[in-house]
Order: sequence, then structure tokens, then C-alpha cells
Amino acid sequence: MTSITGDNSALDFVEAAVDVLSDAGIADPKRVAISGYSASSTYTTSALARSRKFTAAIVTTAGSFDAITCYLSATYRSCETLAKQEGFERPYDAREGILKNSPAWNADKIHTPLLMQLPESEYPEMMQLYGALLDYDRAVEMYVFAGAFHYKNDPKQRLTVYDRNVEWIEFWLKGLESARTDLTDQYLRWREMREGRCSLPAGDRDDEDPPWFCAPRH
Repeated sequence: MTSITGDNSALDFVEAAVDVLSDAGIADPKRVAISGYSASSTYTTSALARSRKFTAAIVTTAGSFDAITCYLSATYRSCETLAKQEGFERPYDAREGILKNSPAWNADKIHTPLLMQLPESEYPEMMQLYGALLDYDRAVEMYVFAGAFHYKNDPKQRLTVYDRNVEWIEFWLKGLESARTDLTDQYLRWREMREGRCSLPAGDRDDEDPPWFCAPRH
């Protein structure tokens, strides 16, 4: 994935992988999901602001290098360290410099529906991105697992995460919904998200094809 300071090399690698799988007939380029755990969550959210390759996305831990992360938990003062390494001066939490690619500050460029399934110990540092996506009427949903840390060790919590991940991917990549009656409200929300996503303008890429799920249904 792309680095938090703007290196495109890793993002190019992942996009190229999608192209290779698509050319080989293994993957449908219009139905690609990306997920992140731990550091991969950070790379995932960064990629969403800079790529239109992904139909849906999931993160299951904190992972978005935004200004809020400069002050929370183990990342405290990380902005200072990284800024100095990149040659930037104070203030280290400015919108320029290392934070110019902050997913939260580029939320208007994110069109990929994002599911966040976060441990209670980590969700605060994702609130800036979550709030920004809501501000721009993006498709986003956050779940917080009580008492959970980086690794969700509770079997019920892990099963819930796995089940919802599958439901999210099937909804956005296949248009499928579970027959479980206890998920009625979930799918009502997700359908509203889909309608909102399909009403978004193409943005700065006039030649972008709309997502497959925005095609007229017969």
C-alpha cells in the first residue's frame, strides 16, 4: 500500500496486482475488496483517498494517519518524529507536510464504502476519519467491541467480525443480503449508503465508470 508520507510505490504494487488478476480472468476489476489489520489498516485508509480500484474496504483495527493520531496512545509525538525525518518544521500536525495525505483531510476523495470493526482501546484515533466521511456523506459504518484490544480474543467478538466482513463484501461485491431477520436494520442502512454512493459525482475523474452496483436494476 501507499506510505503515510506519500510514497506511491506500494500502492502501485497493489493496483498492479489487481490488474494482473483481472487480466488473467481471476478477478472482476469492478468487484475488488481491500481489508486491513494493524499496519495494513493504515495503508488501506491511505489508499482509499488515492485510488478508485476498490469496490469495498474493511479495517479491523485502528489505522488512519490523521492529526488525531499525533496525540493518542502509543502514537503520541509520532508526528514530530516523522516530520523531522521528512525535513518538515513545526507545527508537526499542520495540514501540509507529513499530513497532506491524511485520509480524514482527503475524505472528499474517498468513494469506497468502508466498514470499521474496531477494538474499544483503539477506536478514538479513527474518529477523525469517521467523522470526516460522515461530513461528506460517504458510506461508512463503525462498530466498537467493548473491552477489546488490538487482538480480539473473545470468540464471540471474532465470529461477529468475520460474519459482518462477509456480509459487507457480499453486499458491495455481489449485491447479496443474508436472510437472517435480525439483520433487517443493517441492510436498510447499507441500502441507503448504496443510494448515497451512487449519487456522488465522479469527482476529478470525469471518465470514471460508476460502480457496478449503480447500474440500473431490472
